[in-house]
Amino acid sequence: MNIDSAKKTRAFRFESVLHPTDLNMASRTAYLHALRIGLSTRGQLGIFHVNRTGQSVSLDRLPSVRQTLVEWKSLPSGRDFLDVADLGLTLTKRVSYGRLVTQVVEECKRQHSDLLVLSTHDHSSRVKFFAGSTAETLSRKSGISTLFVPQNCDGFVETNGKVALQKVLFPVSANTNFQHALHRLLALIETFHLYDVEIRVFYVGKEKSFPTMGIPSDRRSLFRRVTKTGPVTPTIVDYCKAWRPDLVVMSTDGHNSLKDTLCGSATERVLHECGCPLLAVPSKLH
Repeated sequence: MNIDSAKKTRAFRFESVLHPTDLNMASRTAYLHALRIGLSTRGQLGIFHVNRTGQSVSLDRLPSVRQTLVEWKSLPSGRDFLDVADLGLTLTKRVSYGRLVTQVVEECKRQHSDLLVLSTHDHSSRVKFFAGSTAETLSRKSGISTLFVPQNCDGFVETNGKVALQKVLFPVSANTNFQHALHRLLALIETFHLYDVEIRVFYVGKEKSFPTMGIPSDRRSLFRRVTKTGPVTPTIVDYCKAWRPDLVVMSTDGHNSLKDTLCGSATERVLHECGCPLLAVPSKLH
């Protein structure tokens, strides 16, 4: 990687990850992704629970990072919890009370988070009117990049902590600034020290109108252009189901039309049917 590319990659690394948890085992896959990213970047990981019952919740009920790292063989068993810091990971755990979305957004600001990692429910049987679901609302309100991890998939972080990320689908649009998403993706790949990832840049439209991309010259071998015609969102979903990527990365403008408000943005509609984790990156930096 040349010097300019390396600087840009470092600038787009996720250095402060926030994982809101509902204390449900079904959310564990999302937690594993949050921990793996935080550990790989040697950054900050916040594990946050919003208690809406009014009853006291002990921090012990939140996922045990140290136990997970022992299972991953990143830490030896039977030693002090401070060993987590020796790995370069800054860990915070907090329980708050109040409205879920409000509390999570405030925690994002407090921690200066640049990535939310959220577990999402399976909505495959419901293709519209899901725009109000909690995970997407949290993502929009926080205004930061969000990794959605469906509860019905294994994701790209295995239970032993290894990263299995080989196929990435990167849909692009002529109407959206996707460069920030591109830089975030490259930074993530560099963070995991992956060198054999295939990234398919997917465009729905005519080949001659394929958007121009600013791909660093030393990373062009990772990319392959794919062009299809048809309705945008169904075409992306159909390709996901056929190619079965490990991750989808999309740039998002949030909700900018009446259709989006009723049916969810294109990113949300792909999320509910792609069957794999989806990284949504705002087209504008905050």
